[in-house]
Amino acid sequence: MEEEQGSGAVVGRFRGRLQKGLARLPASWLTIALVLVIVGGGLFATWTAFNTADEMRRTLLEGGRYAATGIGADDLRHLNGSIDDLNSPYYADLKAQLMEVRGVDPHCRFAYVMGRRDDGMVFFYADSEPPGSEDYSPPGQDYEEATAWTLRAFETGTAITTDADTDRWGTWISVLVPLVETESGRVVGVFGMDIAAGDRFGRMVSSAIPSILVALLIAALLVVFSVYSRASEEERRRLEASETALRESEALYRTIFENTANATFIIEEDTTISLANTRMAELSMYEREEIEGRLSWTVFVHPDDLPRMIEYHRARRTPGGSAPGRYRFRFIRRNGEVRQVYVYVGLIPGTKKSIASIYDVTDRIRAEEALRRANRKVVYLSQLTKTELANRLFVLHGYLELARMEVAPDSPLAVPLARSVETANGMNAVLALTRDYGDLGVRPPTWQNVNLTFLLGISHLPMGGVRPECDTGDLEVYADPLLERAFQELVHGSLARKGPVTWVRLSARVEGERLLLVYEDDGPGIPEDEKEGLFSPGARGEGPVPRLVFVRELLDITGIRIRETGTPSGGARFEMEVPRESWRRAPAADEGQDD
Repeated sequence: MEEEQGSGAVVGRFRGRLQKGLARLPASWLTIALVLVIVGGGLFATWTAFNTADEMRRTLLEGGRYAATGIGADDLRHLNGSIDDLNSPYYADLKAQLMEVRGVDPHCRFAYVMGRRDDGMVFFYADSEPPGSEDYSPPGQDYEEATAWTLRAFETGTAITTDADTDRWGTWISVLVPLVETESGRVVGVFGMDIAAGDRFGRMVSSAIPSILVALLIAALLVVFSVYSRASEEERRRLEASETALRESEALYRTIFENTANATFIIEEDTTISLANTRMAELSMYEREEIEGRLSWTVFVHPDDLPRMIEYHRARRTPGGSAPGRYRFRFIRRNGEVRQVYVYVGLIPGTKKSIASIYDVTDRIRAEEALRRANRKVVYLSQLTKTELANRLFVLHGYLELARMEVAPDSPLAVPLARSVETANGMNAVLALTRDYGDLGVRPPTWQNVNLTFLLGISHLPMGGVRPECDTGDLEVYADPLLERAFQELVHGSLARKGPVTWVRLSARVEGERLLLVYEDDGPGIPEDEKEGLFSPGARGEGPVPRLVFVRELLDITGIRIRETGTPSGGARFEMEVPRESWRRAPAADEGQDD
């Protein structure tokens, strides 16, 4: 007991001497500290803003390159850059592609293709605006405000992102991607996408605000500490007011910490999470009481990423060590789901604690992958349809020419004319499919309830006495918004085959990490010699482009594979294999249950 009293006295004397020493420090130390904090915070905020601008520039350039892959440079030679192009099917295809590009990217205001005449004047082949819009540019319109960026894209053949430039439509940041002709290697056009310059500035300001708030908070704490350290007997009577200000600052800090859009938490030196906000609980699917003081951050890291991040943790707390402040890793939720995230980590000054903020980019990565797949599908289907139309038109023109030559009343005109009509009917069939699936891959995939989507699909069909069955419960799949049409085509095929059908059924079962959706009926099965062509162009009995081709391409946008596994005597049976990242139970279900 005497030893404890002696230790307390020593601590008390040391505290008193420390306060007196701080009180004798020149007042300029606070000014210097505040200047350093504010300048440092301003520099970090500026760096953050410009880093955000660079990230936007890279993202815009990557998006422009992806979008340009669906535009055929060789098709531009069929256009002459004048108002006459309005009658050209190549112009119609190009116009539709540009409108689809704008519809996919919410930040894109304009998408367009430019050409350059022999006299150097830049003009528009087509843009993404509907003809009724006041911003619409007809084919052949001169672009008199063409900047050095635009000319550089034509001359160097290199994709670039411009600075903010102003034209008659406003002030824009643009990505310009040259379109190179396959045979000659010559730049025949430039594909462009515009985003408002104000959008970039706004996002730069938003990214800098947290740094500014932290700097102001640190400055406020310095001021409070200075007042406390210089307190005299009279000033101590004012300490309660200063403590109130300190509590308000702490409340402000906690408010910022709690209400930030990202999952944020504080890490101790031994990797334990000592404080976590609500967003962290939502992302991890743990309660905050289960996390704080109990769990290590290593619980949430994929095993393949863990060694790298443990090394970062150690180096960040080692004098002279170096660790990145921002990096990407795979985050594991409580139910085993893997999310792709970016984490921002910084050491709290004067401690071995660090604060981390996680930004979930899983859906963005999925959307980008789906967009890349959709672009490939659009190109494939477009080429397929164009080939069919070209062949049919060739035949039609041949027969019409024979009819023109056979002008005598007694000539056998009826035969070529009848064949021409048949050919025209074939063209109409192709065009009908193009209309039905014109939105394939245009809109981003969404989570959809399987049971509800299946019932909506068959509600458009004359079921007669056929009984529909679906026992998929609360399952949801991540698929193109036209998933309803895919189910509808499967049921339509059952109804259209020869032979009685009394029921159709959609069921599901989990096999390891994958989900298997099974569609089947009790009608006549599909002959073995027809199965191979079910998902191929020109399948027997399906017309020039079988509908199951579109079903396969639609499902493949999010990695869902389909195949026919029935027997000729046991009815049709289609299995749809859904990868782990593209299926889940409905959010309202018990998250802890075994999927």
